[in-house]
Amino acid sequence: RDLVAAEHTIAVREEAVRIAKGGMRPTLTAIAQAKYGNPDRSYQDEWEESWVVGVRLNLPVFDGFETRGRIAQERARLQQAKLQRDDLAAQIRLEIAQAHADLATKTQQLETQQKNVDQAEEALRLAQEAYREGMQQQIDVITAHLTLTQSRYRHAAALFDRTMAFRRLELAMGTLGAAAPRSQAPGTNADGQLAEEQE
Repeated sequence: RDLVAAEHTIAVREEAVRIAKGGMRPTLTAIAQAKYGNPDRSYQDEWEESWVVGVRLNLPVFDGFETRGRIAQERARLQQAKLQRDDLAAQIRLEIAQAHADLATKTQQLETQQKNVDQAEEALRLAQEAYREGMQQQIDVITAHLTLTQSRYRHAAALFDRTMAFRRLELAMGTLGAAAPRSQAPGTNADGQLAEEQE
């Protein structure tokens, strides 16, 4: 997520501070040079090598606090980058916590709707048996069918809500697309029923 970019920005700012500090330190440079030539052109067949080796020491001079100013500026930018990173991290933690809470709520609602479907299926079975035995009228069976249909519709809606809650959690954690297939809600089987309710 953006947190990775924030960490990269901090690394860049830290390097900028290091470079700025380098302006206050003395530098030592090695120098080496080799030559090969004829020092006396009257003797064309006489050639010789010559070497020059040395070191150069550069001492920073007073620059009117310009270097110190650059260091202070880069440190301020580094501190700002860290604050932005911390603020972003806190925001991400909040989003994840909210997504977890929402997922827990939607999971509970889905479990409730699954129980309603189970109860409606049982009610329809009892109504059909009672109708066959002449103990209930056809209207009672039709009503039980309607109740089951409504329960299944509400279950499907709860399943969709739970799936979307899980996707929001993935998005908050930066792992969207790395979990269960999009056609199947996490924690459910291919029929949309909760995994723990499978027989």
